Amino acid sequence: MTIEIEIEDASTWRNFTPLERADLFVLDINVKRRSIHEARGHEEIAEMIVDRMGDNPEWKWQLRVFTVHDVIPNRLARLRLERSGPWSQFPELLADTGIQRVSLLHDYDDGTTQALGYADVPLTVAYFGAVSHGNAIGVVRRRDTPSRAVGAFGHEPVGREKLLFESVRLIEKGELVIRSYGAFDDRDHGFQFFGDYDTVSAMKDVIQKN
Repeated sequence: MTIEIEIEDASTWRNFTPLERADLFVLDINVKRRSIHEARGHEEIAEMIVDRMGDNPEWKWQLRVFTVHDVIPNRLARLRLERSGPWSQFPELLADTGIQRVSLLHDYDDGTTQALGYADVPLTVAYFGAVSHGNAIGVVRRRDTPSRAVGAFGHEPVGREKLLFESVRLIEKGELVIRSYGAFDDRDHGFQFFGDYDTVSAMKDVIQKN
C-alpha cells in the first residue's frame, strides 16, 4: 500500500467556487487501492502523520463535531444532550479527561435541535479516527494562530459538507481545515488539508521530512 502526498489548486473545485478564494490549495494524502477488497488505509496514513509530526510544538489540532439534528421529545432528553453534547460519538477522545470540550445547542426553525462542539486535542491516531467519522472535521493551525470557536451557520442544521464549506470560508492564514474521504467501495481514500499555499506547503514539508 503506497501513500501519495501532493498539493493541488482547490480554488476552482465546484464545492468551493462560491468562495472566490484564489489562494485555496489542498494537501492530499491518499492511498490508491488495487482492489476495493483491500483494507482502507486511513489508519496507516494517520500513523504516518503522527509519527512524522510527533509532538511538534509549532502546530495545534482541533476537532469540530456535531450531532444529527432531530426533534427532542422531552426535557430529560434535552438535558442529556446538553450534558453529553456531540462528544459521546467519540469515546476514545472522551477517555482523555484533560481535553476541554465545548458544546453548544442550536434550535432551528423546523423544530429540530442539534449539538455542535469543538475541542483542542493532542495529535493521535484517534484524532484522525474522529476526523474520519461522518460527523466531524479537523482543523490544524500554527501555534501563533489563535484558536477560534465554531458556532451555528445560519438557521439551518449543519451537516459535514456545510461545516467543511463554512470552515474553509472562514479559514485564516496559518490554518488548515481537514477532512477524510473515501467510502468502503472507493479505490481512492485519505485525508485532505485545505488552506493557503504557504501553510499547505509547510505542512507537506513537515510530513515529508522523513
